[in-house]
Amino acid sequence: MSLCGMIIARYPGEPLALFVTAEDILQDISTSFPFLSSFSLHPVIHSVRTDFEIDDYRTRPTKKARFRDDGAQDKTISASKLDSSFTQQALNTLVPGQPPSLHFIMSPGSQLLVRGRRQGPMDPISRNKAKETRDRKMECIRCKLSKQECRRNDDTLNGPCIGCEKHGGSQRWPGPCVKAHFGDLVLSGSCNYISSYAIYHLTLNNDTRIRRELPKRINLDELVGRVDQARRKFNFEVYQGGQPLYVLDLDSCHDYLQGLRNQMDVAEHDFPAFIDIALLQADTSGDDWEKCMTQTTSPPRDWLSLLCDVNRMPSRASFSYVSRPNISEPAAVVERPINVEDPDDADDLILAAQLSRIVCRKLEVKAYHHLQCLLYDWGTMEDGRVLTFLQSLGRILLTLRWRLSWWAAVPSIVVGDGTHGSKSDDANQQRVESRVRSLCWILYFYYCAVRRRLPVSDNEMLAGVYTEYPGAEKVVWDDFPGDESIKGFEAWIERGRELINEAGVLDRLER
Repeated sequence: MSLCGMIIARYPGEPLALFVTAEDILQDISTSFPFLSSFSLHPVIHSVRTDFEIDDYRTRPTKKARFRDDGAQDKTISASKLDSSFTQQALNTLVPGQPPSLHFIMSPGSQLLVRGRRQGPMDPISRNKAKETRDRKMECIRCKLSKQECRRNDDTLNGPCIGCEKHGGSQRWPGPCVKAHFGDLVLSGSCNYISSYAIYHLTLNNDTRIRRELPKRINLDELVGRVDQARRKFNFEVYQGGQPLYVLDLDSCHDYLQGLRNQMDVAEHDFPAFIDIALLQADTSGDDWEKCMTQTTSPPRDWLSLLCDVNRMPSRASFSYVSRPNISEPAAVVERPINVEDPDDADDLILAAQLSRIVCRKLEVKAYHHLQCLLYDWGTMEDGRVLTFLQSLGRILLTLRWRLSWWAAVPSIVVGDGTHGSKSDDANQQRVESRVRSLCWILYFYYCAVRRRLPVSDNEMLAGVYTEYPGAEKVVWDDFPGDESIKGFEAWIERGRELINEAGVLDRLER
């Protein structure tokens, strides 16, 4: 038989065509398979792509040209490996009066290449470039989610990759080239700024907030001693908007801080720098900071929900004394709010704010690392989880946008009129704002990319949520990311600034 090729089983629900390299083999088909005379092969011949030559077809494998062997992984199959029993079984699927549901890829001894899969090991040059891209965290979202090599020209390391220059702006990838890795942003410093400098605590009548400055420096030895004294009487419960968020277990806080102190050469640190960097430099192999945060409103280890709840506006948190289980000392309290106007509660308020800031920073790093892993492996996520995941990611984006909008609308109260208004603090504030905006930029386009996996019918559930922020007078409609474009991102950020006015934040601050 002069006709030599491959017969590929079809995908369920997809009729496959007879692909040939030229019309002059029609005679070969009729000669080799006389029973095909009752079929109309003319439409099949004309279904062949004519925009490439026969010699280069190996570089244009089709997605349909695959063969699955008993559910195993996709394999490369040559014509010589197809036995006669499979060939006969495939030919038996022909139905008289219909085009044959077979693929003939016309090339003697050729191989069927799976699209998007590298065939064999990478050459040394490509391997070194791929390693450099990974080490420098330069891989973009499009290449990461498409599982393609992210190549960049040497002179455009900060510009779009070659793939985004070619496919950017297309219907499938309308957005810009955005780097996929954001873990280094979170590790370089916190995305919360005000809570490292001050706490805005509600008065007992919940009418006003009073600002209390946090000490510029922190001494871990003194902090451990203060926690040791306090843990014999009470724990701290953290509230926001009148709702409980979590309880600071002071026994666990003492153990964690003691282990942290043992790993550090010096006891005294600049508090904002300690929160940003020094806190993360300790060995975390035996880190049990998670025990410090108990009775959380979100399910345990649901890091994304905890991040949304706890890190929304930590500088607007309120604290209460709560009794510890099995405490029989007369000084033990059942529960009462800390009075920000009472000098006797002043030290405990500062202690609670410092402990909360430390735990929130650890949670921030943990949650964003977890989010990075989920986004890297989003292709393996079950379909039923994608919508819930996107809603959580959307809420995280809303908290970041609100933070940016707040800082832009009320910059005078970010560091206040106290001792923290130095040039170094102003520069640190600018770095934090730039960090949060960069994080917003990356997560916005991650959100848009993952959203394309869902059917259009689910878009209504991804429109947004109603939110009541601490320090605001009204509930506002927070919209999730919109158009997948630079203009869409800028419009979404601008909408956040409008929400500050709609929520009545400025009116409340003026009173």
